[in-house]
Amino acid sequence: MHFRPLLWTVALFVPAMPVLAAGNKPAASPVPAARVEFLRDVAPILDRSGCSSAACHGKFGGRGGFQVSLLTLSPEDDYEPLIYGGRGRRINFAEPEKSLLLMKATMEVPHVGGPRFAVGSPQYNTLIRWIKAGAPFDAKDPRLVSLAVKPDKLILQKVGESRALKVIATYTDGSVRDVTKQTAFQSTNSAVLNVAQDGVVSGLRWGGGAVLGRYLGTIAASFITLPQARKGAYPNVASDNVVDKYVFDNLKRLNVLPSAPSSDTEFLRRVTLDTLGRLPSPEEIEAFGGDTGKDKRAHTIEALLNRPEYTDYRTLRLADLLRVKQNRLGNGVQGERAATLFNEWILNSVAENKPWDQFVREIITARGSTYQVGPANFYRIER
Repeated sequence: MHFRPLLWTVALFVPAMPVLAAGNKPAASPVPAARVEFLRDVAPILDRSGCSSAACHGKFGGRGGFQVSLLTLSPEDDYEPLIYGGRGRRINFAEPEKSLLLMKATMEVPHVGGPRFAVGSPQYNTLIRWIKAGAPFDAKDPRLVSLAVKPDKLILQKVGESRALKVIATYTDGSVRDVTKQTAFQSTNSAVLNVAQDGVVSGLRWGGGAVLGRYLGTIAASFITLPQARKGAYPNVASDNVVDKYVFDNLKRLNVLPSAPSSDTEFLRRVTLDTLGRLPSPEEIEAFGGDTGKDKRAHTIEALLNRPEYTDYRTLRLADLLRVKQNRLGNGVQGERAATLFNEWILNSVAENKPWDQFVREIITARGSTYQVGPANFYRIER
């Protein structure tokens, strides 16, 4: 065989080596894309896109034959209906772009919920990569441990100022991720704060509120203040109790001057309405006005809280809140007995000044007959 044909043969079957300049090294191989995980990458798309809201597939019974956990509170339970539900029509492994999950979200086929994201968007590309990889779900994948919005406290100096928030997630394997782009944001006071879905918050007027960030069913908040524009130094305001301290500290952050103290008659009217549910009598007004003691307001509050009428009034307010009504708890004597038991339990709880956490715990863990266990009736009222 001649030498030239031999070289031609080698050129056909042996890959050519790159020609390198002196001192150069071969180019590094491209870094493979990170594996798409269902819990950390796919499930948040369902949440942020609104698919898991109560108005969509997160409501009880789902929508259009497809149900996921409300607000992605249980992402592990969302894998099976997504892959196997609807006779497996939502995921197309042969042609991932033809997956119903993608075609509905991009309105390539009719979708009552409207478009959720566009073809070629980060959400779309993530789902395509996941489907092409076989739509895996490893039960050992890291779970979310904690979520934090940074900064957790923020002061905007003027109307129109904008700041970017970041959301940081920590997982069971110790890893930490910036999940801002996967988080659903909401302002608790839209008249004061506007937040875009990229995490940028803007001040609309003076006031305060919080921006909530939701990721994988967990919520974290950043508390934001935009002080009122006001000239002059803020005065020192003395607080007499722990509640006043929090109120005055918040007013100072907002640069809002506290109102002047109420007059004696205003105070007595308000405190009597709040504690006994009635106006003070002429005799009570006269006695309070004639009291020259320095701590007469504190003494009056303590005296009102120790009166039996306070227990009765507070019981009435709580019974209204819990909707304790005879006609909601049964017919005739049975409904009357159930309502009486529940009301007596509330009355005794108020009389002994039961802590709120214990009060709620005893309601939601109540067991037994509703004709013998008062708080068990909560489950007959709120089915």
